[in-house]
Amino acid sequence: TIMDAALQSVLGTAFGLQDAATVAAQVVAAGVEPGEELLDVLQRVVDTATIAGDELPNIGLIFAQIIGGGRVMTQDLRQLEARGIPVFKWLADEMGVSMQAMREMVADGEVQSETFLKVVRDNIAGAALASFSARFSLRHGTCSTASSLCSMTWAPGSVPLWIVLPSRRGSVGFRT
Repeated sequence: TIMDAALQSVLGTAFGLQDAATVAAQVVAAGVEPGEELLDVLQRVVDTATIAGDELPNIGLIFAQIIGGGRVMTQDLRQLEARGIPVFKWLADEMGVSMQAMREMVADGEVQSETFLKVVRDNIAGAALASFSARFSLRHGTCSTASSLCSMTWAPGSVPLWIVLPSRRGSVGFRT
């Protein structure tokens, strides 16, 4: 179902189900079939939003416009390029043409939405999961380091943290 695909697309990422459901509705309205096709498109939107550092519905709207039109439009690609996604380059590389030729092909409506989805998949698939995993590992490592420091501080014969931490009054010493 649509909600299953929405949930599956954001599991293990920093994005939420509500935004994924919004994007799912947008792309289904644009013509994406519920099921594997929907899940694939949603995962591309999530990956793109991760790389772009933007909200899921904003990127979802761009994808829905491209899919709904059946072809890539210059305005849509410029919106992605402004967010740091080099889609013109990816498309040019995929089709074996220069950047200028690609810009002309896009302006003439010669680039299909399927080609756009393919280059996004080929270039950033899995970015959301990798990003979230890296953030979790970093946080876990930081917590492990803090935990080690705390255990050393609370070791027998050491001074407890509450003695050396600033009190509410801003001085160092016992809290009152």
